[in-house]
Amino acid sequence: MKAILGFLVLGLVLLPSSSAGQNGAPEKRASHHSDLIEKISRDLKVRKGVELVLQPGPLFPSADFHESEFSYDVLIGEAFFLDLPEAEQRALIAHEMGHIIFVPPVCTDPINCQVGADLIAALYTSPETVIGLLGKLSSAPYWTESQEYRIRLEHLKRLMPEQ
Repeated sequence: MKAILGFLVLGLVLLPSSSAGQNGAPEKRASHHSDLIEKISRDLKVRKGVELVLQPGPLFPSADFHESEFSYDVLIGEAFFLDLPEAEQRALIAHEMGHIIFVPPVCTDPINCQVGADLIAALYTSPETVIGLLGKLSSAPYWTESQEYRIRLEHLKRLMPEQ
């Protein structure tokens, strides 16, 4: 049975263990940014394979991290992913891979897990890129007013050089 670490960028989600995406459409194993995935895997000393899986369908808008016995899958909504600029695609992959480390009990609060994964993303891209990505995670008007958004934004701004 697959253990599921469902840290959607905005909360917890559980996904079925199958090779089909939503509406029965097949998911796509993607080779986008394999250089980044390999580098982060080496740096984090990941002992399992890591794959980028693009999920079809409108009900999977952003991203998730899924762990099985043998691999980690970075699950990302295909339309959302392909609409992002390349730098933000890399930030999203790095963020989700950050959940290899930033999972309970390492972080005791879901927001802390998100902040830790954001810091990994900023390390491999830039704080500005991750901030740009944060603003696109939800079209809901309350997202940018939420406590989670403000906390994550504040941590990223601390990494930016003072001007």
